[in-house]
Amino acid sequence: MPLFFRHGRGLTLTEAGKIFLQRGRAALSEMEEAFEAIAELKVSPSGTVHVGLPPSVAKLAMANLARRFRAEFPAASLKVIEMYTGDVPEQLATGRIDIGIFYESQVAATVCSEAIFVEDLYLVGGPESLFFKDAKCPFDILQEIPLILPARQHGVRSLLDREATRSNRLLHPILELDAMSPLLELVRQGIGYTVLPIASVHDLVADNVVKASMIVNPVLTRKVFIGVSRERPFSSACRAALRLVRQTLDDSATKACWRSASELAWQPAPGNSL
Repeated sequence: MPLFFRHGRGLTLTEAGKIFLQRGRAALSEMEEAFEAIAELKVSPSGTVHVGLPPSVAKLAMANLARRFRAEFPAASLKVIEMYTGDVPEQLATGRIDIGIFYESQVAATVCSEAIFVEDLYLVGGPESLFFKDAKCPFDILQEIPLILPARQHGVRSLLDREATRSNRLLHPILELDAMSPLLELVRQGIGYTVLPIASVHDLVADNVVKASMIVNPVLTRKVFIGVSRERPFSSACRAALRLVRQTLDDSATKACWRSASELAWQPAPGNSL
């Protein structure tokens, strides 16, 4: 139908034209509001971001991450879940979390990941222990002392067991504990020793509650990965959280004695690289 009527003085809207103009203005207004709302997401993301962290990283960085996220993105929500490192890739692969930090592990094709840090393992004992005169101690000493170790699904325990098997050594833990707090309390009391990254005990070492020495011959290292799920829509809030997670971990690297993964010979990260 014609929208305009042409006459000697110019153009006049027909009845159809008046209807179209009214509806068209409403549609353009809706589009403008949609563009403004999308642009606002860049400034103030909304929605909920689910982040999975292993206990050592959670202890080191969770409070700082939550505080910074709240300050920068008040319209969004952050849900941080502490879990065993072996569970993080699985949760990412199934889309239960958006972002995860984990140690070396095989991941599914639905996870994009990247190695960001390398950390060493330390022998940790009570403040009165005599094994910590030196900054380093040999792996062989683990066969001679009472060990209190995390359960076998823990990433540290898996690394210890693999090295012991490879080098024909035997480890005889006197106790296995899933919970970190009672494990460290027993170590503090001098009941036994454990093996952990400095990230797990940096505050206790600083306060001389426990002592720690880096394990050598061989040095036990593992890479720290950051990964995101491809099974969930990666919203602007997720992108903002990913940036903050990286920044928070970078700020914590010195305290955790982490080295940049780029210092090692290049190795592809498991799964698809970020």
